[in-house]
Amino acid sequence: MANLAQASDVEAALVRNLTAAELVFVERLLGQASAVVRRWCHQQIDRVVGDVVTVEGDGTDFLLLPELPIVSVASVVINGVTVAASSYDVIDGGLRVAGTYLPSERRFDWGPGGWWPFLPIVVTYTHGFDVGVYADVVGVVADLVAGRVRTGTSNPGGVVSESIGSYAVGFGHTPPAMEMRLTVDQKRTLGPFRRTLASVPVRRAFDLPIIS
Repeated sequence: MANLAQASDVEAALVRNLTAAELVFVERLLGQASAVVRRWCHQQIDRVVGDVVTVEGDGTDFLLLPELPIVSVASVVINGVTVAASSYDVIDGGLRVAGTYLPSERRFDWGPGGWWPFLPIVVTYTHGFDVGVYADVVGVVADLVAGRVRTGTSNPGGVVSESIGSYAVGFGHTPPAMEMRLTVDQKRTLGPFRRTLASVPVRRAFDLPIIS
């Protein structure tokens, strides 16, 4: 996965250029900070084109996809058969069966009333935000890294030596690992990008009308 911020964003947060020694470890720190943000948001956040996921159908008319926002859906395949795009709508973070179905009106043989079957469903889709949309996320990642640089604890992985081209840096001892933590304000900033159980309305099987 690509980092959610770049070294230049860290320099903007610090309001100065990074030193050669700092640059050696900033990429590592950016990866760590990006992972912290993604774990808290339960989302990858940046744009991914043509991602292929397998989701288990649960007998409802709604198939929840793991990443938001959904930009487009290229295909939905069940048991090797491609489902017609007219058979579902992209809505609320997933795929909802289109229209009101009775067994005699199904466009795809996927269960009574047109519900997604209890089967693995392969979805190819594009998801995530444009870079300009998640600028606040970039800011949080850059701030996490800048904070580590300011305190001089820019070697979270305990690296004793590392080099880039002709430049090399070494340590006489292995610095202790330190965990990055989000502040309350940073969590508030990331709130719009976080997916929770309440983020997407999902009707379970026992909520569905009985079709006789």
